[in-house]
Amino acid sequence: MRVILDANIFISAAIAAGPPLKALSACIERPDIDLIVCPTLWREVGRSLLTKPGLLKRIPPDETREFMRRIKPLVHLVPDPVAVEEFTEDPKDNYLISLAREQGVALIVSGDRDLLDWTEQRPPVVPPAAFVVSLEPDVDTPPDLTP
Repeated sequence: MRVILDANIFISAAIAAGPPLKALSACIERPDIDLIVCPTLWREVGRSLLTKPGLLKRIPPDETREFMRRIKPLVHLVPDPVAVEEFTEDPKDNYLISLAREQGVALIVSGDRDLLDWTEQRPPVVPPAAFVVSLEPDVDTPPDLTP
């Protein structure tokens, strides 16, 4: 399954434990998930972590660089989308949708209200907690014990 994590998920995962970190960890650890990242998304994560005062108070620049260095080889880096169409009220979100459609992504994981409220939902946009829950095995289904 091809998945895009919005920049806010990477940023939240870098500064605190919780659903965003669990979502990132699942994408990295599960061989059935292909985490799609383009240069624009990667730069947004780094720029935010290294320049926003509120984030700089939560994670020092050297830790940000280490976080980015460790994550980069684990993602599938693809080119920026060729054409960016207008999909949402926030023009900054449109490149993610265009990227997702060009790359055949199954879903976008985001905490961004504009993306979560986007009416078309193609591909679907889900919050990190819902994504993590969707990956858990169904406890009501008994295990397959056939030899």
